[in-house]
Amino acid sequence: MADHYGEAEAVVGQFNASWPEASQRLTAFTKWCPPEDEEKSYKNARAAVNRALSRMDQKSIALMQYHIWDYEDDTCLYNLAHLQPLQQLGRIQNIGLTQHRRGAPEEVPGNGLPHRHKPVAILAYGTLLGGFLTEKWLGVDEPQDVDALNWSLRKYLRFIHAAGGWVPFQRVLSCLAHVAQKHGVSIPAVAI
Repeated sequence: MADHYGEAEAVVGQFNASWPEASQRLTAFTKWCPPEDEEKSYKNARAAVNRALSRMDQKSIALMQYHIWDYEDDTCLYNLAHLQPLQQLGRIQNIGLTQHRRGAPEEVPGNGLPHRHKPVAILAYGTLLGGFLTEKWLGVDEPQDVDALNWSLRKYLRFIHAAGGWVPFQRVLSCLAHVAQKHGVSIPAVAI
């Protein structure tokens, strides 16, 4: 999940509130994608974590991923440093990084975060294009009311446009559907 993925965090919160006994077995990860406004305060980081905890109806976040927009902007260093005391308070169990270049943890100098030394070549991101790589979008016209789409779908619609547009995307989706039908699985299963 992420702070800007529509109501994803709130859905987990509704689940946790409705089935507290089952929520003990639920592990939910989320992501903080602060706006590119160079806000570097601890208050801002604490508010982001508290907002996620409130929306998810949890006392602690299993993994809070931090989205780094620009390595030239030192805001990420401040925000990552601010997450550490929140982790020490038990508000966050683990801190991760997203949207970074290969080797990026080493590129965040002096971040003080413990690094896992397990080799990871690629951890795939966006394999379902925010939901576009599903049967729901096969053979349908391009959505005209972009504002009616959630943030993630708006983002990936821009990627679809950058890759050639809706018509070529429909051809890709049709090919995925053909493979899915041949193997008796869903389009998302083929995409993943």
